[in-house]
Amino acid sequence: MWFKRNFYKSRKWIELRKWALDKYGAQCMKCGSKNDIQVDHICSRSRHPGLRLSKHNVQILCATCNKVKGSIDRSDYRPIRHKGYYYIMKILSKGLLYAWLAFSFAVVFQDFAHGGMSASFSGQILMEAWEVISRALAFVDTSLDGSSP
Repeated sequence: MWFKRNFYKSRKWIELRKWALDKYGAQCMKCGSKNDIQVDHICSRSRHPGLRLSKHNVQILCATCNKVKGSIDRSDYRPIRHKGYYYIMKILSKGLLYAWLAFSFAVVFQDFAHGGMSASFSGQILMEAWEVISRALAFVDTSLDGSSP
C-alpha cells in the first residue's frame, strides 16, 4: 500500500527532501524560523497520494507551522515564482500568439482581396499586434516552436 510508515525513509523521499532543502533553503517559509525544519506536503499525501513525490507539492516549514497547518489546510507559503505563475503566463502568451496568427490570416486574406496590405490600416494593426505578442513571448522566454532559447 502507498501509505507506508516507512515512506519517510524511502530513497525517493530522501532525494525529494534533499532537493527541496537545496532549492528553498533550511528556513521556514511561513515564520522564518531555522529551528526544527521539515519538508511539508502542501496537499497532504493521505488525501492526494499522487502528489506525494511531486516537486511542486513540497515546501519548507518548521515543526510548529507544519503542525498548525495540519493535513486539511493546503496553504502554499512558497515565494510567488515557485507557485506556477510562470506556466500560466506561458499559456497566456501562447494563446495570444495563436489569436494573432488567426487575426493575421484574416487581415492578409482581406487585404489581398482588396489589392495588398503594404500601407493599409489593418496591416499597421497587424504589425503592432505582433510587437505585443513578441514582447509577451520574450517575457516567458518562449520561441515560436515552443522551445526555450
